[in-house]
Formats: sequence, structure tokens, C-alpha cells
Amino acid sequence: MQGDATRPPGLIPTPDLRAVRAQGDALPAACMTAWQTTLALMTAYGRESAPAEKLLLARRIERELAALATASVEVAPSWHESFQRLGRRWRRTSQRLAAEPAVAAKRLHRAGPRRSL
Repeated sequence: MQGDATRPPGLIPTPDLRAVRAQGDALPAACMTAWQTTLALMTAYGRESAPAEKLLLARRIERELAALATASVEVAPSWHESFQRLGRRWRRTSQRLAAEPAVAAKRLHRAGPRRSL
């Protein structure tokens, strides 16, 4: 990590990508696309306001992170650990959302019989 004395407190430091590449910790191209897709899903989750849609996104993110954590591509163990940790966090998020009454009511509504007009 690059140290910056002028950085405001609380700001997350950004990694020095040259140092990451030099250490061999860079994510292979095969995983990079999946990781970028997962980040896009996380962005969509943050912008979504409907609880049922947030639940669907959280479950999809969880699946993507599980796939990244178990990828057979050679990556540094720190990447696998990070993906596993994020996957557990998103699993808890999806479980919390599934337990909310508004989401449960929406699921019941979708499962009900269709009415013809």
C-alpha cells in the first residue's frame, strides 16, 4: 500500500498495482472478467431499493464469489481467502434479506396462482 500523509482520515488506501504485479499476486485474466462482473453486481445491489431484487442480486453475488473462491486457476492464496470471506459476508446478507417480511410476502405473492382477466 502506498502511504499518503495527505489522505483524509477514513479513506481506504489504494494498492500500488505495480507492487502487486511484482509480487505475483495479480489476478489472472480468466478470473478478472468474473471479478469485474461481480463488482458490477455489487454496484447494482447498492443502487437497488426493492428488497426482493436485492435478495436476488445478493444470491447471485454469493454464487459468483463461490465460483471465484474455488476456481482452478492458479492464484495467490490471499485471493481465494478474500473471495471466501466475501462469499460468507454475502451469504449472511442474503439470509438476512430472505428473513425480511417484505421479501417473504413478495415470494408468496409470486408463488400464488395466476389469475386470468
